[in-house]
Amino acid sequence: MRLMSKVAVVAFALGAVAMVHAADEPTTKPAKEKEAKMMHGPRLVQPYSKMTTLTPDEKEKIAAIHKKAVDDQKAIADKEEADIEAMLTDAQKAELEQIKDDAKAKTKGKEADHKAKATTEPAK
Repeated sequence: MRLMSKVAVVAFALGAVAMVHAADEPTTKPAKEKEAKMMHGPRLVQPYSKMTTLTPDEKEKIAAIHKKAVDDQKAIADKEEADIEAMLTDAQKAELEQIKDDAKAKTKGKEADHKAKATTEPAK
């Protein structure tokens, strides 16, 4: 009987330790981007991503310059689209919306096909 109570105490202690340890770990994982940044710095585009002599500071600066360029390009594209749409008639705007909707549907169909194919084909 004494052996049984000792085993029960040890089992209880191990369970308590496991619960305390589990409580110490975060319940959510950091986003992949944050995780990658912590491990390797910012994610760079080629050819800069292939360079091995960049310092962490240089990588940060390159990433910031690239982000600004991408944001500027998006702003230019948005302005272009707004300027063009401003000159279109209502019928032309409706036609343009239909073309955009068709393109979105086609893209979603391709994505769904790709996902279905990926889940049904065996890994290579």
